[in-house]
Amino acid sequence: RNTNTQDTESIPAQAAVAGLARQQMAALADNASAVFRASEVIQQVQLQAAQRVALLHQQTAEKLREVSSPGDLFGIQSNLMLSGWQETAQYCQELTAAGMKLQSELLGRVGQQQGQASAMGSTPFNPLQAWQNVFTAPLRAATPA
Repeated sequence: RNTNTQDTESIPAQAAVAGLARQQMAALADNASAVFRASEVIQQVQLQAAQRVALLHQQTAEKLREVSSPGDLFGIQSNLMLSGWQETAQYCQELTAAGMKLQSELLGRVGQQQGQASAMGSTPFNPLQAWQNVFTAPLRAATPA
Protein backbone atom coordinates (compact mmCIF):
# COMPACT_ATOMS: atom_id res chain seq x y z
CA ARG A 1 0.00 0.00 0.00
CA ASN A 2 1.45 3.30 -1.08
CA THR A 3 0.49 6.12 1.27
CA ASN A 4 2.20 8.74 -0.90
CA THR A 5 -0.17 7.99 -3.78
CA GLN A 6 -3.09 8.06 -1.39
CA ASP A 7 -2.07 11.47 -0.05
CA THR A 8 -1.34 12.85 -3.51
CA GLU A 9 -4.74 11.88 -4.91
CA SER A 10 -6.70 13.37 -2.02
CA ILE A 11 -4.88 16.72 -2.10
CA PRO A 12 -6.78 18.18 -5.11
CA ALA A 13 -10.11 17.17 -3.60
CA GLN A 14 -9.16 18.64 -0.23
CA ALA A 15 -7.99 21.84 -1.92
CA ALA A 16 -11.27 22.05 -3.82
CA VAL A 17 -13.29 21.64 -0.63
CA ALA A 18 -11.11 24.21 1.15
CA GLY A 19 -11.54 26.60 -1.78
CA LEU A 20 -15.30 26.13 -1.71
CA ALA A 21 -15.41 26.76 2.03
CA ARG A 22 -13.30 29.90 1.60
CA GLN A 23 -15.59 31.18 -1.18
CA GLN A 24 -18.69 30.49 0.87
CA MET A 25 -17.27 32.25 3.92
CA ALA A 26 -16.29 35.26 1.79
CA ALA A 27 -19.78 35.37 0.27
CA LEU A 28 -21.31 35.14 3.73
CA ALA A 29 -19.14 38.00 4.98
CA ASP A 30 -20.11 40.10 1.93
CA ASN A 31 -23.79 39.42 2.55
CA ALA A 32 -23.47 40.24 6.24
CA SER A 33 -21.78 43.50 5.30
CA ALA A 34 -24.67 44.37 2.98
CA VAL A 35 -27.21 43.57 5.71
CA PHE A 36 -25.39 45.75 8.24
CA ARG A 37 -25.20 48.63 5.75
CA ALA A 38 -28.95 48.25 5.15
CA SER A 39 -29.46 48.27 8.92
CA GLU A 40 -27.62 51.58 9.07
CA VAL A 41 -29.84 53.00 6.31
CA ILE A 42 -32.94 51.85 8.20
CA GLN A 43 -31.70 53.55 11.36
CA GLN A 44 -31.15 56.78 9.40
CA VAL A 45 -34.68 56.54 7.97
CA GLN A 46 -36.07 56.06 11.48
CA LEU A 47 -34.07 58.98 12.84
CA GLN A 48 -35.16 61.31 10.06
CA ALA A 49 -38.81 60.28 10.46
CA ALA A 50 -38.63 60.84 14.22
CA GLN A 51 -37.11 64.29 13.68
CA ARG A 52 -39.81 65.26 11.18
CA VAL A 53 -42.61 64.05 13.47
CA ALA A 54 -41.09 65.81 16.49
CA LEU A 55 -40.96 69.07 14.54
CA LEU A 56 -44.55 68.58 13.37
CA HIS A 57 -45.76 68.04 16.93
CA GLN A 58 -43.78 71.02 18.20
CA GLN A 59 -45.36 73.25 15.56
CA THR A 60 -48.79 71.82 16.38
CA ALA A 61 -48.28 72.53 20.09
CA GLU A 62 -47.43 76.16 19.27
CA LYS A 63 -50.56 76.49 17.14
CA LEU A 64 -52.72 74.91 19.85
CA ARG A 65 -51.53 77.52 22.37
CA GLU A 66 -52.81 80.27 20.09
CA VAL A 67 -56.14 78.69 19.08
CA SER A 68 -59.29 80.51 20.12
CA SER A 69 -62.20 78.75 18.45
CA PRO A 70 -63.37 75.12 18.37
CA GLY A 71 -63.25 75.23 14.55
CA ASP A 72 -59.57 76.18 14.63
CA LEU A 73 -58.92 73.39 17.14
CA PHE A 74 -60.61 70.88 14.86
CA GLY A 75 -58.61 72.17 11.87
CA ILE A 76 -55.31 71.83 13.73
CA GLN A 77 -56.17 68.32 14.88
CA SER A 78 -57.20 67.22 11.39
CA ASN A 79 -54.05 68.78 9.94
CA LEU A 80 -51.97 66.88 12.50
CA MET A 81 -53.73 63.63 11.63
CA LEU A 82 -53.28 64.18 7.88
CA SER A 83 -49.61 65.05 8.36
CA GLY A 84 -49.20 61.93 10.49
CA TRP A 85 -50.59 59.75 7.72
CA GLN A 86 -48.31 61.45 5.18
CA GLU A 87 -45.30 60.88 7.42
CA THR A 88 -46.29 57.24 7.86
CA ALA A 89 -46.57 56.79 4.09
CA GLN A 90 -43.19 58.45 3.53
CA TYR A 91 -41.60 56.32 6.26
CA CYS A 92 -42.99 53.13 4.72
CA GLN A 93 -41.78 54.17 1.27
CA GLU A 94 -38.28 54.86 2.56
CA LEU A 95 -38.16 51.53 4.42
CA THR A 96 -39.40 49.71 1.33
CA ALA A 97 -36.74 51.42 -0.80
CA ALA A 98 -34.03 50.40 1.68
CA GLY A 99 -35.30 46.81 1.67
CA MET A 100 -35.44 46.68 -2.11
CA LYS A 101 -31.93 48.07 -2.37
CA LEU A 102 -30.69 45.36 -0.01
CA GLN A 103 -32.55 42.68 -1.94
CA SER A 104 -31.14 43.95 -5.23
CA GLU A 105 -27.62 44.01 -3.81
CA LEU A 106 -27.89 40.47 -2.43
CA LEU A 107 -29.38 39.10 -5.65
CA GLY A 108 -26.68 40.88 -7.64
CA ARG A 109 -24.04 39.16 -5.55
CA VAL A 110 -25.62 35.76 -6.22
CA GLY A 111 -25.59 36.44 -9.96
CA GLN A 112 -22.00 37.63 -9.75
CA GLN A 113 -20.94 34.48 -7.89
CA GLN A 114 -22.65 32.27 -10.46
CA GLY A 115 -20.97 34.18 -13.26
CA GLN A 116 -17.57 33.75 -11.64
CA ALA A 117 -18.17 30.03 -11.17
CA SER A 118 -19.09 29.53 -14.82
CA ALA A 119 -16.12 31.64 -15.96
CA MET A 120 -13.69 29.39 -14.09
CA GLY A 121 -14.19 26.55 -16.52
CA SER A 122 -16.48 24.92 -18.99
CA THR A 123 -17.69 22.40 -16.44
CA PRO A 124 -19.26 23.74 -13.28
CA PHE A 125 -17.62 22.94 -9.97
CA ASN A 126 -19.46 20.16 -8.20
CA PRO A 127 -18.96 20.55 -4.44
CA LEU A 128 -20.62 17.22 -3.69
CA GLN A 129 -18.23 15.41 -6.02
CA ALA A 130 -15.25 17.19 -4.45
CA TRP A 131 -16.45 16.23 -0.98
CA GLN A 132 -16.88 12.59 -2.05
CA ASN A 133 -13.41 12.58 -3.60
CA VAL A 134 -11.91 13.47 -0.22
CA PHE A 135 -13.12 10.12 1.08
CA THR A 136 -12.96 7.93 -2.03
CA ALA A 137 -9.46 8.91 -3.23
CA PRO A 138 -7.76 7.02 -0.38
CA LEU A 139 -9.94 3.98 -1.10
CA ARG A 140 -9.08 4.05 -4.80
CA ALA A 141 -5.39 4.35 -3.95
CA ALA A 142 -5.60 1.36 -1.63
CA THR A 143 -7.33 -0.83 -4.22
CA PRO A 144 -4.86 -2.80 -6.39
CA ALA A 145 -5.13 -2.01 -10.10
